[in-house]
Amino acid sequence: MGAIKYNVDQWVEANKTYFLPPICNKMMHSDGQLKVFYVGGPNVRPDYHLEEGEELFYMLRGDMLLKVVEHGRAKDVVIREGDVFLLPGRIPHSPQRKANTVGLVIERERTPQELDCMRFYLDDKCQEVLYERWLHCNDLTQGLADLLHEFMGSEERRTGKPGPKSFLRKPVYEPDSRVTLDEPFSLDRWLDEHRAELDRDGGKRDLFGKGHQSTIVVLGRGVHETQCSGTETFIWQIAGSASVNVAGTTFTLATNDTLLVPAPGQYTLVNQHGGRTLATSMAPKSG
Repeated sequence: MGAIKYNVDQWVEANKTYFLPPICNKMMHSDGQLKVFYVGGPNVRPDYHLEEGEELFYMLRGDMLLKVVEHGRAKDVVIREGDVFLLPGRIPHSPQRKANTVGLVIERERTPQELDCMRFYLDDKCQEVLYERWLHCNDLTQGLADLLHEFMGSEERRTGKPGPKSFLRKPVYEPDSRVTLDEPFSLDRWLDEHRAELDRDGGKRDLFGKGHQSTIVVLGRGVHETQCSGTETFIWQIAGSASVNVAGTTFTLATNDTLLVPAPGQYTLVNQHGGRTLATSMAPKSG
């Protein structure tokens, strides 16, 4: 598979009917190691999703609410238009989206042995689990939709009490109750704060700092080589223009163009002054 280029504005407009109920989402890239998709609304979900990998959120249009369980307690994370947010792995989360909103989500492919959990709590306090299912999530849309349909018809949902079908197996892993989530922040404000660093020749900076599974880097002025080899890389030209060479083919990116670079993710990118590029890679689970 070769590199794939899209313009976000054109792609979202061409697929706008998918962002309405009952579908509310459309995959931009799903055949490889990265899962890149946009989600609309309204979409109010009763379930909490649990996975081992990280998820990157960016709100293109409007605000969203991400319900999470942090340190064993329910918490609301508001991601506003223009904000970015990196959700760590093993954090139960439930996206709630309003009408006329569109947001970007990036996550990684699961290994064959890796399982996600779809969990329904007894109430909004999220202290007791009413019903849960573990699954290999190879289809981010259909698999979760099927389990939601199963829960809605269950005796446990009807009675509001755990029953014999609430748990079909022991949990594969527990939620991470130690991590404290960072707050969402404005991407534009972040770019302004780091303008001097990114305007230097070869300037770049990790968007969320170090210590994450994912490699998410903003590339500034100058020449940049591959930031994370061995995986796919999703390149988004946030501002200005850039040229990207992938396997001998040169792509010209204008503002809001994207390029999916296939594994092993080798590329050379050149940004002019004022150019800003977000490069996202998510290495598969090891071990």
